Amino acid sequence: MTAKTRDGAEDARMLGRYRLAYELASGGMATVYLARAQGPQGFEKVVAVKRIHPHLAKEKDFLQMFLDEARLASRISHPSICSVFDFGEADGAYYIAMEYIVGETVGRILRRLSTARNEPLTPREVFLICRIIAEASEGLHAAHELKGPDGQLANLVHRDISPQNLFVAYDGTVRVVDFGIARAEGRLHQTKTGAVKGKLAYMSPEQGRKLDLDRRSDVWAMGIVLWELLTARRLFRRETDVDTILSVINDEVPPPSRVREGIPPELDAIVMKALERDRDARWATARELGHALHRFLAQTSDEPVMASDVADWMAELFPEEKRKRADLVDRARSLHDDGPIQRVSDTSLDDSSSGVVVSGARDHEVEPPPTEAEGAALETTDLEEVSDLDPIPAEPSAQLTDPDADAALVAPPPILDALDEEAPAPTRSAAPLVLASAVVVGLVGGVIAGLWALADTADEGPAPVAEAAPEAEVPPDPPAPEVVAAPDPEVVVSPEPDPAEAPNPPETAPPETAPQPRLHHRAAAPAEPGFVNVATPGGWGDVYLGSRSIGRAPGRLSVPSGRRVLTIRPFGRLPARRVTVDVPPGGTTRTVVPLSE
Repeated sequence: MTAKTRDGAEDARMLGRYRLAYELASGGMATVYLARAQGPQGFEKVVAVKRIHPHLAKEKDFLQMFLDEARLASRISHPSICSVFDFGEADGAYYIAMEYIVGETVGRILRRLSTARNEPLTPREVFLICRIIAEASEGLHAAHELKGPDGQLANLVHRDISPQNLFVAYDGTVRVVDFGIARAEGRLHQTKTGAVKGKLAYMSPEQGRKLDLDRRSDVWAMGIVLWELLTARRLFRRETDVDTILSVINDEVPPPSRVREGIPPELDAIVMKALERDRDARWATARELGHALHRFLAQTSDEPVMASDVADWMAELFPEEKRKRADLVDRARSLHDDGPIQRVSDTSLDDSSSGVVVSGARDHEVEPPPTEAEGAALETTDLEEVSDLDPIPAEPSAQLTDPDADAALVAPPPILDALDEEAPAPTRSAAPLVLASAVVVGLVGGVIAGLWALADTADEGPAPVAEAAPEAEVPPDPPAPEVVAAPDPEVVVSPEPDPAEAPNPPETAPPETAPQPRLHHRAAAPAEPGFVNVATPGGWGDVYLGSRSIGRAPGRLSVPSGRRVLTIRPFGRLPARRVTVDVPPGGTTRTVVPLSE
């Protein structure tokens, strides 16, 4: 029942026994409030309350997912897991009351550290980062060990371990948050087979190949976060979703010490074991990873690294934010206003430092604006906070090195099919909030509406695609003109007959030329080749430059720089397609060649 004010009017600020103080974040599924729990004898506690939108409370699937999140998180008891205190319903409004963590996400820490990414990492920073990930790993292990009513393991997999879902409080403690998309036996709502969950840049290779997942998938993701904290760079994030997926599955992972100075070789070994693509070679549990980090600290640090040391570091990194968050909590405790609920952005805190997380259909952490939130967990933060970090430096070692690996790309990774199947029309949130994690089946639409269309071209117009019209003949490749590095190459796609069936052009005798004087200057070096990311929605095929096969699409292909005509021969009975691209020397361009009928 809604509480009444002294004059008998309904008190809109009361939700069950919780008095709503400030609106922290709102998305497509829920709104998160900073609230005060009220009880007898003056008892009160500041919490975060997530309330599902009333119109969604009538949807069985949404309600079941909401209940799943509450049930899972409330059954995990560990200092490094965000606590869920209560689940209830008041006047048809369902809500979860959760711990309000006064601190920052690892994503915001990453952004703060990135300002010194080109400087060697100090021993103190190395030790503090290891402490944070060791504590997070122990909390994750507690979640993995969750048992069902029958006493058997629930086989829980978080599926969204990322910088946005690891939280460091100002007291130096660490939390794993947001079990909104966790998979576990006994859930009321079951994910569709093959459905994509979590952020693409942190998914495991086995998830990319649509294999069954276990706890080692989360260990891989924790390894990525550790690698990124040490280097202050992104590991697998690429310009497009296709490239990100292919990078996760194929690209060599350089040891952190190769990317940044100051990282001991002993730590390299711990990180690289977490990032083994063969999951049987990884740390078998998150606890093993955490224990390895604790052993490293014991062997290399002169003094124990305590939570108080992390607290001191957080105060140095975020002095102003710490004060603002503490002020907000104090105001929530003392607020007795019956007026409209203020948004955090109306106070001294902005949305990106509000201290609570909303998780939702944030297109797997791609750069365009977010889709609407499809859930809420526990920290609202700006997900762009790590999007501007540098990826790993481009070098041959970061490219595909396995000579047999091309065979794996004959067909696109299975996850591309799953993403394409799930893609509804994207929607945009009216709120400026950037949302953290995928929570419902089909919510990857924001990601994938742009996956095949490569929607990271927010500032560019769509690449023009010519109307498919069969051609009678395939002309030979034109000579490469002077190299022009065009960032927005015009792309023209047209079907053509199989190059093998096209008649050869008539041979002509070379024209007679007058003798030329000998030139005594050094010949110009050939232009450096570039790369073309070829996306082929609807299928895949072999790619030719003239009569020479250069690889398969979709994929990243090395192509001589200049204006080039590529021929894509789809698998099946579809006609060949031709596309003209401008390839910048040493750079990368992209093109989309639809292969549907």
